[in-house]
Amino acid sequence: MRLSRLHTLMLALTLGGWIATTTEASPISQPLSYGTTGFIGAGAGSLSFTGNSGGVLTPGVINLGSLHIASLPEGTTQVINAVPFSLNVAFPTGPGGTFPWSNVAVTGVLNGTITGNVFSDVLLSFTSITQAGSTPLPFTLSNFQMIGPVQLAPQGVNGGSTQLFAYVGPLLAGQEVPEPSTLAIFAIGLAGVGLARRNRKALSR
Repeated sequence: MRLSRLHTLMLALTLGGWIATTTEASPISQPLSYGTTGFIGAGAGSLSFTGNSGGVLTPGVINLGSLHIASLPEGTTQVINAVPFSLNVAFPTGPGGTFPWSNVAVTGVLNGTITGNVFSDVLLSFTSITQAGSTPLPFTLSNFQMIGPVQLAPQGVNGGSTQLFAYVGPLLAGQEVPEPSTLAIFAIGLAGVGLARRNRKALSR
């Protein structure tokens, strides 16, 4: 069967439109509830942590809570030297209220100085992300990525509160997902090239 150029173009456009439609209509998220608790080790001084709970659509960003620097007297300096920090992220229910999942355990270390209410160069660096519990996680552990390191704001900025965030996949942060329109254009090109080759072969017979 010989296809004209018009038929070839129409078929390619139809194929590209179908790919774009099905890609955009496919589900890309599922709701997950979560709750966090954190602990700051010895030497924390004016530092504290407040956990958070809520829901997140994956892929998406979780607000894990906030680290807080309390007010210091003017001119007073506090040194934060290798103070350990641990964070537990629990997923009590999955999509549809299914069984509790395993927790994600995050560790980190705090270093820096705080002076009065206007200066802080305290930096939280994350050192490990592990699974805590024998039941599975609702995602691949490698797709849970802390956003950091994080520099803590002094008390005079945002009340000394610094929020912590994590990205939950299916892809790691920084990886790009092709847009549906890009996929459609690519498919149109492939279809057009393939059908043009078939037409050339048919004409040469």
